[in-house]
Amino acid sequence: LYNKFVFFFNFIRRFFVITCVAFFTLLFSLRLDNAIKCSYWLIFLPLWIWKLTALAGLLVGTVTWCRMSRHRRFERDSFVQYKAMLISFTTNLLLFLFELIVCEKLETERYAPWSICFIPLYA
Repeated sequence: LYNKFVFFFNFIRRFFVITCVAFFTLLFSLRLDNAIKCSYWLIFLPLWIWKLTALAGLLVGTVTWCRMSRHRRFERDSFVQYKAMLISFTTNLLLFLFELIVCEKLETERYAPWSICFIPLYA
């Protein structure tokens, strides 16, 4: 039963991410082909919803980790998993910053050169 639950949870998580990326790709390609006329802020919204769920996961994980007893909190496995969650969220945060800068550049075309836009990806 546990393996089925883990499989189902992993499937839902991956399906959500793939769906968000697919909607973004569809909207972005339609916008580049001038098939739709809407703001880039709306086009990037599916990616930002994905980042918002990553933030919610970080908050839930942090609350759960803090509510553990002190001796369990600093066991090797739980501490390593908590640090991995923080690193994963930091990666999502850098991607979010990149998306914000690119969206601003595409919307106004006067914000910054492309080399500045890619700085969060280099970190």
